[in-house]
Amino acid sequence: MSTETLTIEKIGQSGDGITRGPYGPVYVPFTLPGETVALAVNKDKGTVMSMTEVSPERVEPKCRHFGPDGENGTCGGCSLQHASDSLYQSFKRQLVVDALKSKALDAEVAPLVLAHPGERRRTVFTARRTEKSCCSAITSPRPIISWRYLNVPSQAPA
Repeated sequence: MSTETLTIEKIGQSGDGITRGPYGPVYVPFTLPGETVALAVNKDKGTVMSMTEVSPERVEPKCRHFGPDGENGTCGGCSLQHASDSLYQSFKRQLVVDALKSKALDAEVAPLVLAHPGERRRTVFTARRTEKSCCSAITSPRPIISWRYLNVPSQAPA
């Protein structure tokens, strides 16, 4: 284990801040881009010891259980309550854009609809591409209240 002072560059897919350590990327929970932190680094994981520069996008978490100092420990249900709504919205939208792009799907992605404390919006998308079309299913992890299948015509040139 080593101690490093590093600046967080971006947010990773799981919501951890990512910085570059001497041996590669270091994933640091509860941090935001632009923050300079003193870290205890163990392989590719960092634990914040202190923070010398705080992001202007940092806000007070709405849940008392959030974060490393949360009441009764961290519940694990949220990873970005310390991020402003605008940072959170752009991060989550970009995850969808990147996932579609990785599968060569070009689709318009609308802005995120925020879920406020006490609300939860979780959806699972599945898709299958054939030579002529793409079939998508939208399901819910809870008992299904509503679902629908979408048939999307192929945009590949004939």
